Amino acid sequence: MLPLGVTIPSSLPSHYGARRVGFVGRLEPNKGGLLAVRAFVTAARDLDTTMEVIGDGSERDAMLDVIRSAGLDHRVDFRGALSQDETLELMSGLDIVLVPSRTTRTWKEQFGRVPVQAMAHGAVVVASDSGSLPEVVGDAGALVREGDGEAFATQLRRLLQEPRRLEEFRTRGRARAASRFSWEAVADGVDAMYRQLMAPPHTG
Repeated sequence: MLPLGVTIPSSLPSHYGARRVGFVGRLEPNKGGLLAVRAFVTAARDLDTTMEVIGDGSERDAMLDVIRSAGLDHRVDFRGALSQDETLELMSGLDIVLVPSRTTRTWKEQFGRVPVQAMAHGAVVVASDSGSLPEVVGDAGALVREGDGEAFATQLRRLLQEPRRLEEFRTRGRARAASRFSWEAVADGVDAMYRQLMAPPHTG
């Protein structure tokens, strides 16, 4: 199985001050944006934490309502749909990225480029167990049951309150992204595949 490749930054900015949580993706029900902001409201209301929402879609107004009702609109920045370069630049400043994808009758998470890019840029991933996300994240992030908002909030709060755990996952995520999803790793996999295909058949 060959994954999609991502570019691994050679260096990352230092993270100081308030923790920054992010959600990156279309603001549609299958991507779980509403769950993400509700988890943030529950987990981070009394903590020095901000949130970046990158993307646009039909759930934007409902997500804004959740944030405003909680009185946290000054701590959540809706960036809208951005270019990939702009998104990656913002992602490099995030501490945690929420990926609460939800399976529907017509869609299931097939790979999950966002969690891979997040890990490559030093952000810790909290993801649902939807589709291929467990295979992508492995033991380098926190996985919770699909659609379980309480579990998302619990994992998020734990990471925000336990700096050592956050740094352990950050290190694991960078290593996993480099060893499995870098362009070099993908190229090695393609090379191995072709060598196997071109090898003479065994005769017995």
